[in-house]
Amino acid sequence: MENRQPERGRRSVDIRLIAQQRERIGQLWATLPAGHASASAALPRLDRFQCSNRFCAGNRELGRAMKTGLLLRYMSEPQLRARVRRGACLLFRA
Repeated sequence: MENRQPERGRRSVDIRLIAQQRERIGQLWATLPAGHASASAALPRLDRFQCSNRFCAGNRELGRAMKTGLLLRYMSEPQLRARVRRGACLLFRA
């Protein structure tokens, strides 16, 4: 069987990478609600990593998974779509 790379934009989320980095990812994101670090301090630090870095790549994959979940929820829940539209309309009125 041929080991082909998926087309750009057609790659699935690498759950194994998230699982491998879960300790470090969990530590980073747990500091935010606990007040030990602010997002404005943590995100630039994360941005300094090369995305070839497994920790950075794990965070990117986690973000992709979360975005996918939100998009699926948005598509399946009419009440959520209506709430988002109302909020968007309020933004454009200002």
